[in-house]
Amino acid sequence: MSVKTLYNHLKSSADIPIRCPICSERMTVSHFYQRHASENHRLKSRKQCVFCEGLKSWAHGEKNRPDNVKYVVECLKRFVIVARDESPAMDDETKKRRGGGRRSDIRRSMRM
Repeated sequence: MSVKTLYNHLKSSADIPIRCPICSERMTVSHFYQRHASENHRLKSRKQCVFCEGLKSWAHGEKNRPDNVKYVVECLKRFVIVARDESPAMDDETKKRRGGGRRSDIRRSMRM
């Protein structure tokens, strides 16, 4: 799988509204990937997969290896499914009362 494939998937998912699985902040996939993950959660997209919170990492310069690209693309697909914000009216208080974030859901799906 090529890096071009990864960027095509990122582009097609860019405007999808999500909630950050770590802090529950609303944003788009593009914002999460380009800024939020690194600035707020110290995840480095060049050395680790930001979509599974760094469960998969690699040495500098190895992100473009086909097996790593394939992992990130598949992880991005799962991330979009789990983190998608389909209920824009739901506020943070409702989420707290329901007891949850999506962080554990994403980590659980990575192990499948």
